[in-house]
Amino acid sequence: MCKKILLLFKTPWHEFKKVDLGTKDHILSLPCKAHSRLFAEVLTNSQYPDFYQSPMQLICCYKTRDRRVWFYGTIDNPNDYNRVYSFYSPSLNLLLSNPRWGFKSTAQIVHPQWIKHGLPRQWKENCDCRHGAECRRVPLAAFLTRGRPKWMIDVWRSCLVPGSHDAEYVALSYVWGERKFVTTTKDNFDCFRRPGALSALPLPNTIRDALGFTEMLGLRYLWVDSLCIVQDDTNAKYAEMENMSAIYANASVTIIASDGCDAYSGFAGLQGVSGPRAYKQAIFDLNHGAKLSTQQHYQTETVWSDRAWTFQEHLFSNRRIIFQNGCVRWECSKAFWYEDVLQMDGHEFSRREVNRRAMLSSNFPDLLGLGNLLRVYNDRNLTYPEDALNAFAGIMRALCPAFKSGFLSGLPLAFFNIALLWQPRGYAVRRVASEGVSRATCLPSWSWAGWKCGIENFRMENEYIKQHALSSSGSNEVVVIPHVHWHSHRSLNAIGTPILSDWYEYRKKYLNTEAAPPAGWTKHALDKGFSRSGSQWPDYFLNPLSEPKCLYKHESDPDSEFWYPIPLPSTTDESVSIVSEPYLSCWTHRVWAFAGKYRLKDAEAPLLYLNNKNGEKIGFLKLLESRGENGSEDKYAGELIELVDIAIGYRNRYFRPGVSKFHHVMWISWEDKIAYRKGLGEVWMESWEEQDRELIHLMLG
Repeated sequence: MCKKILLLFKTPWHEFKKVDLGTKDHILSLPCKAHSRLFAEVLTNSQYPDFYQSPMQLICCYKTRDRRVWFYGTIDNPNDYNRVYSFYSPSLNLLLSNPRWGFKSTAQIVHPQWIKHGLPRQWKENCDCRHGAECRRVPLAAFLTRGRPKWMIDVWRSCLVPGSHDAEYVALSYVWGERKFVTTTKDNFDCFRRPGALSALPLPNTIRDALGFTEMLGLRYLWVDSLCIVQDDTNAKYAEMENMSAIYANASVTIIASDGCDAYSGFAGLQGVSGPRAYKQAIFDLNHGAKLSTQQHYQTETVWSDRAWTFQEHLFSNRRIIFQNGCVRWECSKAFWYEDVLQMDGHEFSRREVNRRAMLSSNFPDLLGLGNLLRVYNDRNLTYPEDALNAFAGIMRALCPAFKSGFLSGLPLAFFNIALLWQPRGYAVRRVASEGVSRATCLPSWSWAGWKCGIENFRMENEYIKQHALSSSGSNEVVVIPHVHWHSHRSLNAIGTPILSDWYEYRKKYLNTEAAPPAGWTKHALDKGFSRSGSQWPDYFLNPLSEPKCLYKHESDPDSEFWYPIPLPSTTDESVSIVSEPYLSCWTHRVWAFAGKYRLKDAEAPLLYLNNKNGEKIGFLKLLESRGENGSEDKYAGELIELVDIAIGYRNRYFRPGVSKFHHVMWISWEDKIAYRKGLGEVWMESWEEQDRELIHLMLG
C-alpha cells in the first residue's frame, strides 16, 4: 500500500494518474499501519471527524497535472443512490525517500518559528531572473502604466518622499480594523517628511513589520495608504483612491497581510523584524523510510479576504507575497512558491483570475465580466458603508478605456439602461451612511452601491460579441429595449444631465442593416453555413424570420467579431468620468398590482409573484430584502404594489413559452416625494397593457 502511494511521485509532473487503493476495510486489514495513520489524519471532515468510524467505502489516490498528490474517499448516500459524499485530503508532498528507489523529494522541512532567512527575497529575484518582464507587465490602459503614488515611504531614511516614476516600490495590502492608529494628516504631513520621523512613531505592527520586510527584500520604497495619503485632504484622498489600480499594478510586489484582523496583527516569523510564529508541519512516516507532508493549508475566508477595499488591491497586484495561517507564499503569473514545497514553475493564476485580468486589459466593454467582478465585490464588508463606490473607484478607472462615457454611481453610462436592471444574488442589506454623512450623496437605492449583496449578471450580458478571445460572449436569453429617458441629478433642484443609450442607438443603426460602419470598424459578409437558431444571433427573439447578413470587426482587434459596432472611447482621450450622483428622473408609466405568493430559495433573492385584481399571475419581482424571520408564502399576500416601467424585454420564446415579451418594472416606495427601489422584476406585456397605466414624473433617490 505504501509503495502504491509512493510510486505516484515518480509520475512525470505533466501527467495525470489515478490509483485505486481499495476499500477502507481492506486497507485497515493490511499489516502495515503507517498508511492507516496517514488516512486517519487527512481523510476527515466536520461531518465525519473520525476516519475509523466513518462509513467510507472506496479510497483512491490521484496525481494531477499540477503536481499535486491527494487522496479521495467516497461515502454512498443512502437517501439518493445517484449521489455520493466525497472526502478530499490536503495536497501531499514527498519529504524524504529511500535514494535507491529513485524518488526525488518535492517538499522540505519548515522551521516552526521562523521563515527561512532570505527566502522571500530569493523568490523575488528568481521571478526577476526567470520570468523577466512577463510578471511585471501592466496589461492595462496606458494611464495605469504611467500611474505612480504621489507619496511613498523611504524605509532607509524613515520618512515620506515624493513618488518617482523610476522608483521600484512595494505596496502593502492589509486590514485597518477598528482600533485607531497614526495616519498622515495636514497637521503632521511636513513633520513626516523629515528623515527619521516615522521611526519615532508608535506605528501598528503590520506597518512597522512591512517597513522591515521591505528592506529584507532589498528594496527602498514602500507604499502604505494610511501614511502615503493625507487622510483629511479630501481632494488628494479621492485622487489617490481613483489611482489605486495604478498604484498596485505598478508595484514591484504587494505584501498581503491576509492573517490580520487589524493593523496591529503584524507578520509573525520574520527574524529580526517581528516575533516568532507557531507553525506545526504535518509529517507522516510510511514504510521504506519515506516521509510525506501535507502542503501548507490556507483558509480561503479571512477578515482580509472579506474586506471590500482589498478586492481591487489583490486584483491589480501582479506579484504577491502573502502571509496567511502563519505561513508565507509567493504568487505571480508564472509560479506559486511555498515554504514547504521545493521551488518549481508551472502553477498559474486560476481561470477566474485570468478572465478578470483579461477583461481589464481589453479595449472592449465586457458586461458579463463587470457583473462577475461586482458579484464578488459587493458582498464584502466595509467599515464605512459610504466607501462602497470609493473602494471600487480603481476598478472603474481601469475600465474607462473600454466603457465609453465612464460610470455613474457605479453603473456604466454607455449601457446604463442595461446596468440599471441589476439584480441581487441572495439577501440584500441596505447600506446606510455613517453618522454625519448624507445618505443621498453616496448610496442611491437604484445602484448596487446602495446595497450589500451579491450581484447577478447583467441581463443582456455581451450580446454584441460574436467571437472574442478575451471577453465572454453572451447567452442572449434576454434582449433589452430601452424606452425610458433618464436624467441624473447632483441634487434635487439641480438641472438633470441626460443619459444617452449609446449601445442601443448603435444596435438599431448597424445590426443587420446596410448602413456604413463607423470609423475604425469594417463590415464583413457572414459565412453561409452559419445557423441563426439558438442564442448566438441577438435579433432572433425580435425577428424570428430574419437572417443574419453580416458581422463587424474593429481595427484594434481584427481577430474578434461583433454582431454590431459598439460605442468605444477615443484612443487619444484619456479623460476619466467617474461620477457619483444620487438622483435619477424620468417620465414613465405607473401601474398597481397585488402581491401574490412569496418564495425563498437558497442563494437566490426573495421572489414575490404579482397578481392582477382578479388574482391572476401577471409577473414577479426579485426583492431587495435582508434575512427575516417571516418566510411564509403569504408574507405580502394582497398588499398593493406600486410598479413603474423602466424597459421592455424580449426573452427566448423556447426558454419560457408565453412570456417572451414583458416590461421590466421596479417596485418603489415614496419618502418626501422621492421614490426608492424595493425590488425589480417583470410583468408580461399583455398583462401590462390590460392595467390602468398612469404617466408620472419619477425621481429616484
